[in-house]
Amino acid sequence: SSPIVEGPLDSEALSGLSEKDRMLVQWRVLDELSYEQISKKLGQSEPALRQALSRALKRLRILIEAKGSLQ
Repeated sequence: SSPIVEGPLDSEALSGLSEKDRMLVQWRVLDELSYEQISKKLGQSEPALRQALSRALKRLRILIEAKGSLQ
């Protein structure tokens, strides 16, 4: 399967996310928790969690790409 985020996670880009988005990315990507584990932690349905994480990862990719274009 393809990686959730290409390349190393950039702490500066992560800092551009909201606290909730950072938490979702941390748990799913770095801590490698399952969607089920995260949804239980948050008391949120899995489909809602998947959507929220998808949006968080999209925002993170935009931040990483924007940073890359500034260098």
